[in-house]
Amino acid sequence: MLIGGLLIVGAWVWSAILFNRGHRALDKVRFERTNPSGVLEFSSYEEKLSFDRREGWNKLFMILLIVPGGPSFLFGIFMIAGGLFG
Repeated sequence: MLIGGLLIVGAWVWSAILFNRGHRALDKVRFERTNPSGVLEFSSYEEKLSFDRREGWNKLFMILLIVPGGPSFLFGIFMIAGGLFG
């Protein structure tokens, strides 16, 4: 049980780190494309669609990390505790 719990928690932490990297990269792109008035500027419609798609994938990944990932993380913690103390 201990190894399974460590794998679950490790996978969740790895996913959270990947999400954080992607989110920071998206924030950087948003900052670089924002004009002084606070409006995002794109040179073409395709760039806007690409940015929207990237932002959508980021939101989906966040939802998947929180909704099924949160209980899985807690289950992994309980498995670790059961392996250590049980």
